[in-house]
Amino acid sequence: MYENFVEPYLYIEQQNYGIMEHDKKGRFKKTATWIDKICESCGDSFKVKESDLKYGRGKCCSRKCVDKNKKQTYKGKLNPMFGKFHSDETKILKSEIMKELWCDDIHRNKVKESQDIFFKRAASDGTWDRANEKRELFWQNKIGRSSNWCGNYGERDGDKTFIKKYGMTSIEYATSFLENNRTSIEIYTEFILTENKIENIPQYNYKGYNFDFYLPTENILIECDGDYWHGFGKLDEELDDAQTRSRNNDKIKNNLVYKSKNIKLLRFWEHEIHQEDFDKQLLNNIWANE
Repeated sequence: MYENFVEPYLYIEQQNYGIMEHDKKGRFKKTATWIDKICESCGDSFKVKESDLKYGRGKCCSRKCVDKNKKQTYKGKLNPMFGKFHSDETKILKSEIMKELWCDDIHRNKVKESQDIFFKRAASDGTWDRANEKRELFWQNKIGRSSNWCGNYGERDGDKTFIKKYGMTSIEYATSFLENNRTSIEIYTEFILTENKIENIPQYNYKGYNFDFYLPTENILIECDGDYWHGFGKLDEELDDAQTRSRNNDKIKNNLVYKSKNIKLLRFWEHEIHQEDFDKQLLNNIWANE
């Protein structure tokens, strides 16, 4: 019953392609046909794979020409996203999807591995040098001199431009953003403080670091720590990248307060704030030394 059997790849070869070469494992050898093409941006001639043209690729000869061509091709109403917007429901849904994705250890490790590979290669193949040269050339052509983009904060050209555009420093802008995007546990804590007529300043900047609250009459700083983001119950070696950053930042803040010795810091975990008697716990800690 097997005497007339023909292997599938051999049948395809004989019917459609004629005689084709195979590699040692019996697979077809991949070959490409290169043809001449005129760049749709600059008009120069260049070589392109015939298969690329089949799928709409190979229109331009370089990355620069591709960018220039796309700016013209997808300008205004020709842009697929022209006039489109995301509803609040869509934004919330996308946000939840990304949160779940970044809670996945496998996804975070893949991203970290790819970043490590890129940085390792960039440090050895001259990527950073080429980027610096490109940046210098850009500023020379635009303003006739180099830009001090890596100088001291407040003295850089970008810092001055930011103040001119927004009327405030980037730190002040970030603080105002945080005030409008606070967590539910911060909002609840503020509610308790306000209800008990305790003066409080949200997102208070102390020695260059933002704290969730400052109570000026008591001279107390308060931090509300999310259980996940600050790694509740985990050792340092068990934390992911985001949790490690949060914990390192917490250690710096704790050290700042410890060294000053003239201000008090109170920290509360998310699960503590969700307890029914948290209002009593908070007030007792604030008024403990009175």
